[in-house]
Amino acid sequence: KSGKLSTRLDASQDIISGDRTHMQNIILNILDNAIKYCLAAPKILIKTYNEGNNIVVEIKDNGFGMSKDEVKHIFNRFYRISTGDRHDVKGFGIGLYYAKKIVEKHGGEITLDVSPNTADFTIQI
Repeated sequence: KSGKLSTRLDASQDIISGDRTHMQNIILNILDNAIKYCLAAPKILIKTYNEGNNIVVEIKDNGFGMSKDEVKHIFNRFYRISTGDRHDVKGFGIGLYYAKKIVEKHGGEITLDVSPNTADFTIQI
């Protein structure tokens, strides 16, 4: 989609004690969603920093956004945002549910903040 991926990797303590495959899957799922739910060329920023003993990973994108009501349900199993008559966005609605469960199993938290044309995921472990 001719997008742009930028990084600001400022975490000095960047080791996560956890399952590598699951951690990779979480990041890849969020990046995949950022690309799928963007009408223009995706612009994605990945930031890392430390808060206390935790590492924080923020992923920001310029997707078409969602309503506050949709945000309430986004981490529910099988929940999918309605894309109207568009049938080009494929999925089962389990990716963000999976991400939340894995982050919680690692003692962390995942949140989503949205505004028009942006989605900001924050993972703190």
